[in-house]
Amino acid sequence: MFVYLIVYFFESFIGMIFAVFFIMFKKTELVNLSKYAIIPAVLYCIPLIFFIKNETYTQTWLLYFGNALFLACIFIFGVIENRKKNTNSSIPYNGWTVTIIGVSFSCILILLFLLAFYIGSTREVLQQTPAAISHKNTHGLLFMLFANALMGNFAAGAFATLMAKSASQKDQVAS
Repeated sequence: MFVYLIVYFFESFIGMIFAVFFIMFKKTELVNLSKYAIIPAVLYCIPLIFFIKNETYTQTWLLYFGNALFLACIFIFGVIENRKKNTNSSIPYNGWTVTIIGVSFSCILILLFLLAFYIGSTREVLQQTPAAISHKNTHGLLFMLFANALMGNFAAGAFATLMAKSASQKDQVAS
């Protein structure tokens, strides 16, 4: 029941985000920005796969390494995008849009990976989990992964967006 509520909330959240973006941006701009958002989401999921495959679930540093990869990719996108447009009339929310779409894609990929790897019973999957992950409702791993993807990737993307914007403004002032 709880999983269905999470999926319903997740679908409505994603639908709301894409509805706002379709209103704010043209469809071609959103598709163009989505290709930049898929790369950080996939890079985030590479360490995530290693974390999920290790059935002790004690190497949470892999999740934070995925956040660092997400940050680096968003920063590189921001620097490239801001240097491409030398005027200040560029859309100021490109980095934020890519961050939000990347977080959405990473949550979708987490759900797909968990469904692909653990279609069986969750009680068998969570046999060797640490004490911090709840065993009563067996949704502790799901919450941990989604919380890391939502909060960690959004914070990393926001930081990278601000740093890339300030780095490009410093280059414009110097020239």
